[in-house]
Amino acid sequence: MMATMTVSMTEPKTTDHGAQWRREWADAQKIKGPGLKGGSAFYRNIEEELDLARQTGGGLPLHLPSHTIDFSTCDVLGLGRTGALREEFLKELEANPGFHITAGGSRLCDGTNRYHDNLEREIAELVGVESALVVHSGWTANQAIWSTVPRSGDVLVYDELMHATALAGMKVSLALEQKPFRHNDVEHFIEIMEDVKETSPLVKAGKRCVIIGVESYYSMDGDICPLRELIEAAKEIFPHGNAQFIVDEAHSFGCMGPSGGLGFVKEQGLEDEVAIRMITLGKALAASGGKSPETPCASKLTDSNRSLYTV
Repeated sequence: MMATMTVSMTEPKTTDHGAQWRREWADAQKIKGPGLKGGSAFYRNIEEELDLARQTGGGLPLHLPSHTIDFSTCDVLGLGRTGALREEFLKELEANPGFHITAGGSRLCDGTNRYHDNLEREIAELVGVESALVVHSGWTANQAIWSTVPRSGDVLVYDELMHATALAGMKVSLALEQKPFRHNDVEHFIEIMEDVKETSPLVKAGKRCVIIGVESYYSMDGDICPLRELIEAAKEIFPHGNAQFIVDEAHSFGCMGPSGGLGFVKEQGLEDEVAIRMITLGKALAASGGKSPETPCASKLTDSNRSLYTV
């Protein structure tokens, strides 16, 4: 008896999840400026400026996700996609039937309600700080901190890979002397700090401050700040206590640390050595907003950056 065996050479069918995005991207690269000749200079100039990006493939459209695997989300723990978190959110709304639909004004006027106040108190208690200030995003929090806390005559020293949100705040800070150090390079940090000490008499005398900016986890490189070594070096160079740290915990809060993820600073036991911790609620916690503790810094942010809370 003879038997035959056939083998199918047909490859398994796969779905090209990027096809839709590529079509949208290709459409966004179409040059539009020449088609507006004779039209309004206002719109023509805008399109001609955009055409410069389109010529190099830099026209980036907004699009609805068409993939099943997401490599770009900030919802790093996936909590935002769970039915459990959505259920708890709805329970919270039901428990607070008088919630406000709109702010109705800035936080300094009548835009602060009892729920805001309770939330900030609960966060401060959870993190173990005197006070907390919640704003609508991590970008706003970082920009507010760096644009309002430094005073004229202070010096900003920061890791060269600090997030653009912090750099945006530094650009409008009263502290005009700003010095980056090589990423996570403790020796170069010491060199920069020694230079500040020798060239800034008021800082050397302890009358003005060195405000140092770092991140706990750096999102693009995935490495960790040598925070303890930086703090020890800063305290040795500036024994008056006028070298203070601001730590961006956007990518560590909720992912590491005690009590379910209270962050890198707390995990290292350095809470008393850090003046301000900025945490975001829209990443591991899958909510929205940014938080910047602690008093008197929260008061300084509220008083100085009044436009921050305008709706």
